[in-house]
Amino acid sequence: MNSQTLALDLEIDPADPARAALLCAAEAVASVGTEDIFEVLVLGAARALGVDLAFIGVQMDEQRDAVRAIAVCDRGKVQPNFEYGLKGTPCENVIGQQFRYHAAGIQELFPDPHVKEVGGIGYAAIPLFDSRGHSMGLMALVDRKPLRDRPLTECVLKIFSVRAAVELERRTVDAARCHSEESYRSIFEAAEDALFVRDADGGAIVDVNPKACELYGYSRGELLAADVGQLSSGVPPYTSDHAMRLIAQARRDGPVRTEWHRRSPSARSARRRCARARIGCAPRSRPRSTASSAWTTRGASSSSIRQGK
Repeated sequence: MNSQTLALDLEIDPADPARAALLCAAEAVASVGTEDIFEVLVLGAARALGVDLAFIGVQMDEQRDAVRAIAVCDRGKVQPNFEYGLKGTPCENVIGQQFRYHAAGIQELFPDPHVKEVGGIGYAAIPLFDSRGHSMGLMALVDRKPLRDRPLTECVLKIFSVRAAVELERRTVDAARCHSEESYRSIFEAAEDALFVRDADGGAIVDVNPKACELYGYSRGELLAADVGQLSSGVPPYTSDHAMRLIAQARRDGPVRTEWHRRSPSARSARRRCARARIGCAPRSRPRSTASSAWTTRGASSSSIRQGK
């Protein structure tokens, strides 16, 4: 993103730098959006404490001894992200541990080429944890002059790190949910059984897989527009009312196994399992039909739905 769009208008008051730093931190944390939040946080932290460089880094999944920076700023401008190994760096003693502060001398203490490359003298960093206490990464500051105020630096970093950790966890959860939904969709689409997903409250069909379309002889749109009565023989107990009772039973007691007769002139029965599932944020009732090949016959039920019978 363009660093010129990220501007913090607070001026540091030389007469009261601590108060100005805390106000700057509060302003940055309270005003950020969701897209550029990490860039705003590193810019805000560097500005609040008057340091050159700030970054947020996360542990890389494939190797926990390495960090990937997700937001970097240097002298008030957003910089390209980078990756680095923890060994031999001051960050090695931060991630999963506690706040660390080196007023000066980090090139002598940590002979890592990256430290020397940026010309770092002072360093401070704080670990990032999720709500369960699992380590996620860190937020770090590097200055090309000695740091001056340990208590203020720790206080400001705590303010920024809490906001960074909350956003990082939210995005991690969102990514995991997206992956889970993609996996669900792949399995759902490839299943060799006819699968129907119904709303747990009203019983409406909200999703069907290709096998259901094939076995019932309808398009996906036609099945989504149908109700269970149109897909059933209508001979008690194979009715809409009984189907809703089965859904209610599945919600209350767990999976229900039964036999169901569909509307068709031949091969009308199938084993059926109805279970409650949560897809996305909403609970669904997921009937699962194990059908014989005879269910591919279109027959009377196809025309009855298309004619609204």
